[in-house]
Amino acid sequence: GINAEYGIYSASVPVSDLLVMLTCMDNSYNLAKIANGDDEIRSGMMTSGLWKIVLNLEMKCIIGYLRIMVILFTSPDCKFSEEIQNQFVSQGTQFLSEFIKSEKSLMTCPSEEYLRNSLANEYLSARQPVLVFLLNQILELSDEAFIKVLPDFFQVTSNLITNINMEVREIVSNIFLRYGRLKHYFK
Repeated sequence: GINAEYGIYSASVPVSDLLVMLTCMDNSYNLAKIANGDDEIRSGMMTSGLWKIVLNLEMKCIIGYLRIMVILFTSPDCKFSEEIQNQFVSQGTQFLSEFIKSEKSLMTCPSEEYLRNSLANEYLSARQPVLVFLLNQILELSDEAFIKVLPDFFQVTSNLITNINMEVREIVSNIFLRYGRLKHYFK
């Protein structure tokens, strides 16, 4: 099965079961994201103590979703690998773009919006491990898979060069170094 702590996958989980888990993760992520994005719902969750639980659910689900996507599109047993790869690229670039947009808007907010800034900062902090996870997933792809997805991730990933987190900058640097070694394969 999938060992989320170490990112290890064994082929004992059939592709059909992975597709079911993928749908579950996608639905859960989208519902949690909607709840976290709605001011009224989020306020209610905060007063009842549920906001951090739903925030953690959103982050765990996107990590699970992205991990299953990588397993599927790199699996020789998956008949939908190109479709799955496209979904991984779409979801991954969307996540990265939203992260960058949130990071930039937080840096430009006026100081009188302290409460909103602190919530946005907490939300951004919760997304940081997902960012690191996604970038590591891209970096750890086989050369063949890396060559397939990097052109789609290149522009949005280049916007992370100035990220304040040193770990993120290091991973992005390693992605670009790997790109340099493999650039003759890119069209």
